[in-house]
Amino acid sequence: MSYYTERHKMRTPIHKTYKINLMEYDVLLNICEKYYENIAWRFPYNNGNLGLCLGLDSEKMVRYFWYEIPDLYGLDSHTIAYAMENCFYIQDNPEKFQVFAIFDLIEFIYDNCKDICAKIRYDFSTNVEILFNHTGQAKNNFREDINRSFENTGLLYTLTEDGRVERIFDDGILDNTVLDTISIVKEDGLKQLLNDAISKHSSPHPEDIRDSVEKIWDALERLKSYYVSLDKKASVAKIIKDISGEREELSVVFEAEFKALTDIGNNFRIRHHETNRNDITDINHYDYFFNRCMSLILLSIKYLDEVKK
Repeated sequence: MSYYTERHKMRTPIHKTYKINLMEYDVLLNICEKYYENIAWRFPYNNGNLGLCLGLDSEKMVRYFWYEIPDLYGLDSHTIAYAMENCFYIQDNPEKFQVFAIFDLIEFIYDNCKDICAKIRYDFSTNVEILFNHTGQAKNNFREDINRSFENTGLLYTLTEDGRVERIFDDGILDNTVLDTISIVKEDGLKQLLNDAISKHSSPHPEDIRDSVEKIWDALERLKSYYVSLDKKASVAKIIKDISGEREELSVVFEAEFKALTDIGNNFRIRHHETNRNDITDINHYDYFFNRCMSLILLSIKYLDEVKK
């Protein structure tokens, strides 16, 4: 349904962001809690009867997550805690709170989510046995709830059908045609670097996003030496000649772009990590560099000799 303020265009636009604050973390954790019973088969409370599942054994679950998802907030208190309830402690001890661990929990629940097909109460007992099957309905419901939450809070992420939380790119160049373009590359090393770069760029984890930019610059360097019968300088010159159609005004543009990207890779902490390199601290700058470099590579691929044949 649409609400009054939505129908009448009165609602304040949702700010789109990759940054997860404490309240958004808690909204996602609340959805996860709704589905704890659907993963009770992994951590069954059985009251001594190993063949039964009488509900979720939260102690078993927390002990398991201690090693499986160790950065979940609150595990040191044998629970999975809400962030807003501990906001002052988190503010004073930011190293104790890893916000992206909530995505690990989401992926775990999606992977282990089963349908509850029946609850059986036995005579003269307060215990209720839970029976499960695996139609996929609960898994689909969980995914819909999570993605609706992402949309409502403005978080630029999605839970995919294969159970991975990935970033959404409002202003990026990645779409369904990119993988098709990469698939036509004949050189396996270049193709692998590009696929690795895209996979890491789609990840929500900052370390992966940084690695994706390094991978895409490695791909650029490999592209520059694509024609092994030529030295690197001559190989780049051939690529520029082909994508420009030998038009001088375009050759100048593409030659400048190859040089500019090479300088960015050398001057910023992308491929080199010496102390005199410039740090990149804003995720939006990583995205800009990634998109700029990928754009030139994708254009060049379309004009490689093997592709034009």
